[in-house]
Amino acid sequence: MPLLSGVAVLAGSFLMEKHYSSQARILLNLKDKKLSLIDQGVQQYEIDTHFDNLFQLLKSRSVVDKVRQRVLTDWFLAQHEFLEFSEEQEQLSKDLDHFKNYNSNLYEQGLLYDSRNVYDATVLSLFEENGLAYEHIIENLNVYRMETSNYIAITLTAEDPDKSTYLLELLLDELVINNQAIAKAKYIAKREQTEELVQKAKVDLAIKEKKFENFKINNNIINLDEYTRTIVNQVVDMEVRLIHLKEAITSKRNALSKLEDMLEQEKLVAPVNDQALNNNFRILALKDSLKQVGEQLFFLTIQAESNEAEKYALQQQADQLRRQISEELLQQKGLDDESLVAMTSEKPMDGLQERYITFQLDLELEESMVPLVQNELKRIKGYAKDFAPLEFSMYSLERDVKVAQEKYLQLLSKLETAVLAEKEAGVKDIIIIDTPLPPDKPEEAKRILMVIGAFVATLILLAGTVVSIEIYRFYNADIRALLRS
Repeated sequence: MPLLSGVAVLAGSFLMEKHYSSQARILLNLKDKKLSLIDQGVQQYEIDTHFDNLFQLLKSRSVVDKVRQRVLTDWFLAQHEFLEFSEEQEQLSKDLDHFKNYNSNLYEQGLLYDSRNVYDATVLSLFEENGLAYEHIIENLNVYRMETSNYIAITLTAEDPDKSTYLLELLLDELVINNQAIAKAKYIAKREQTEELVQKAKVDLAIKEKKFENFKINNNIINLDEYTRTIVNQVVDMEVRLIHLKEAITSKRNALSKLEDMLEQEKLVAPVNDQALNNNFRILALKDSLKQVGEQLFFLTIQAESNEAEKYALQQQADQLRRQISEELLQQKGLDDESLVAMTSEKPMDGLQERYITFQLDLELEESMVPLVQNELKRIKGYAKDFAPLEFSMYSLERDVKVAQEKYLQLLSKLETAVLAEKEAGVKDIIIIDTPLPPDKPEEAKRILMVIGAFVATLILLAGTVVSIEIYRFYNADIRALLRS
């Protein structure tokens, strides 16, 4: 009997459906993530958890459903013939356009099949009848880590060699895609948060820059450093001018005093000291004109951008007025031009009057400049005093702008880092070492084990039967003896 059961099992094994297994080998690249076993401070459980996460991802319904959706897409493109429609799925084949769009939307939106949906239930029945049910795929999928290395072996068994290879290729592809999506998801939140901070910093910077520009426009300040430098230069220039004027006035007075002594020795009268001459309206008019030209020349020289030609013309006009006043004074004293020339050539000391007049005019002109310089200096210092609070406010606003700029640039740099990290996340984490290839022959049936199992099972069954019969006989004999007695 055991022999007959073994023979029956052996004969039946030749009639069983053949199965083909396609295998692939991948490398889990953990070195760049500082998860390798050789890295310091890394615990063993972290490595094991990483492998377990990958195994669970490969067997997840999300990955399997995406694979089945791609199987449908390829079937629409006539790239395989692994699907056969039964009468129950005729509604799917009747409207292929709708079926295509529906399947495409599911894949693009990352949606799974829902058996509660009538249409999805029909699609799931199509998969089940063609050996693509989720449970069937997982049952025929074998994943294991190769000893303690970072290599993983993946085997998928199917009833067709091309089908097993094709499904394994899709599984590997979706494994890489989903693993990368999960890795990116870790950085998306950080990138979005950084983008929000960058946007806020950009708005804050624009507000502070606008406030700073409006302050400068409202107070007629374009360049703070240039304004400060100009004010300081003008104050220094006016103070230097005032010192030079006072020194020149003192020098002129000393020179006039000496000239007066020399004129007294020559028994000549200083023409400018003559009250009659000084009250002469023509001479007074010429002096006023000279002072006006001097004032114009002063205000022209303190301008930021002065006209050199205009300055030269005013200087010539001032020299002309000096000559006219000098000639007028000497003529009023009763000396004509010829006598002046003759007197000067014969008695050089007689030219002292003309020199005296020149020094006196310069002295009066410089004395008239002193109030102008003092007023200008007072005006500049008053402006500087009024400008001090504006300067403090401008420096404060400018500092706020610089701080906002630095903050914006730092956040922008962090955003670039976050975007780069998100872009590179999951890239080359999984490296396919051995791509799936169609198996040359089906899996060998374990006939010897099946025969031995059948033989042992038959022996156990026979032994149990014999023991049961003997026990029955034993108890039956006891019962008969008991009844006889």
